[in-house]
Amino acid sequence: MKRVLIIAYMFPPIHDSGTQRPLKFSNYLPDFGWEPTVLTVKSPPDINIDPALLSEIRSGTNVIRVKLLSDVVAEKFARVFPFQVRKRIHNGLAWRLRAIWNLPDFYASWRPTAVRAGRKIFNEKPFHAIYATGYPWTSLLVGRDIAEATNTPLISDFRDPWTDDYVFSISKKPRVIKDNNNELKQSVLSTSAAIVTVSESLSSLMRHEIGCAINAPIVTIENGYDPHDFLQIDKITIPKNKKRVVYAGVWKEKYNPGLLYKAISLLKNENPQELSALEFITAGYEPGFADSFQISHFVEERGLMSHNEALRLISSGDLLFLQVADGIYSRMHLPGKVFEYAATNIPILASAPQDSQLAKFLDILGSSVVVQPDNILSVKNILLSLAKNKSLNLSRRDPNVLKQYTRMALTKKLACLLDNVC
Repeated sequence: MKRVLIIAYMFPPIHDSGTQRPLKFSNYLPDFGWEPTVLTVKSPPDINIDPALLSEIRSGTNVIRVKLLSDVVAEKFARVFPFQVRKRIHNGLAWRLRAIWNLPDFYASWRPTAVRAGRKIFNEKPFHAIYATGYPWTSLLVGRDIAEATNTPLISDFRDPWTDDYVFSISKKPRVIKDNNNELKQSVLSTSAAIVTVSESLSSLMRHEIGCAINAPIVTIENGYDPHDFLQIDKITIPKNKKRVVYAGVWKEKYNPGLLYKAISLLKNENPQELSALEFITAGYEPGFADSFQISHFVEERGLMSHNEALRLISSGDLLFLQVADGIYSRMHLPGKVFEYAATNIPILASAPQDSQLAKFLDILGSSVVVQPDNILSVKNILLSLAKNKSLNLSRRDPNVLKQYTRMALTKKLACLLDNVC
C-alpha cells in the first residue's frame, strides 16, 4: 500500500466547515490503496472544539499533532513565572506572537514546527505523495516546504480562493501584504504536481489566473456527504401542526442568514397570524442576532453544536435555508453544507445569484428553489406558502446526482489523482 501525508490544520477536534473534507479523505483512502498519515495541529487556539469529532477518525489512522511555534515559545517564556500566572502569561504572549507572525494567515507559526515534523515522518517512513488542504494557507506552505525537502509530489487543495476571498478579509490588507500573499500562492502552485478545488467555477478561475505559467492539472473534487453519518443519528419527531425551517451554518460578515431573518421580520409585520404555523431553528453561531432583528420570539437560535447534532437538526426540517457568501465569491461558492442538506431529501431554499455555481447545482439536483440574495419578498412569500401548506412547485430530487457526491466516491477521485502524480 502506498503512503500519503495529509497536511490539514483543520482536523478533529476542530469543529469547522473545513474539517470534514480531510477527515473523510483520511478515512476512505485506505479503501483505495493509500495509507494516510495526518499532520495536524496540537492544542489549537481555535474556539470551536468538539472532542466528539475524534471518534469519527478511522481506527488505526496515524495522526501526528504538533504545536504552533508561538505556543512553544510562550510555554518556555511562561515557565520563569510563578505557577499561578503561567497560563495567563502563556496565552497572552502566544496570541501576540500569532498576531505578529500572520503571513499568510493567523496560523503562520505552525509552519516551522509542522515542516520539521513532516521531514521527520519522511525519514522514519517515507511517503509517496503529499496532500495539503487550505484554508488556512499555512497548510499549503507546509506542503510546499516538505515536498521540496523530500522531492515528493504535492497535491494542493484550495477549498477557497486564496487572495481574492473577502471572507478572510485579505482584500482589506495593505497592498504589500496582498503582493506577498500572491507570491506565496504562486510558489505553492509552482511546486504542485496537481491542484484541486471544490467547484468547477473555482477551477475555471484558477485556470484563468494561472494561464500557461503552471503545468499542473487543475481538478475539481467537490465537498460531499457521508451516508454513514446519517445512519448514526436519531430522527426527531416534531409537532405536526408546525412547519420547521432550519438553518445550520455560520454567521459572518456578508455570509449569514440575514435574508431569512429579514423575511421573518417582514412576515411578522405583514402576516403575523401565519407565523403560528411555522418554527425557525438555527445553529452554528452564538445566539443574539434574532434580538437585533426583533424576531427572537419566532427564531430559536441553538448556538454551536456538534456535527452529529447539526445533522439531526437539519434532518428534522421541512425547509432548509442556505446562502452563499456575498461578493466576488458568490458565483463560485458551493458550500459543503449543500450536500448534507441534499442528503436529507428535504426541500432547500437558497439565496444565491441565478448564474452561480450553487444555483446551477441545485437546478440539476432538484427539490430546491433559489432566490436572489436581496429578494426579501420572495423568501417571505415562500415562507407564507409553507405556512399555508401550499405547494412550492419544486421538481423531484435526482438521486443519481446525489450519488456522485458521497465521501467514498470523492475519495476515489483523490486516490486516482494520487496514483497519477506518482
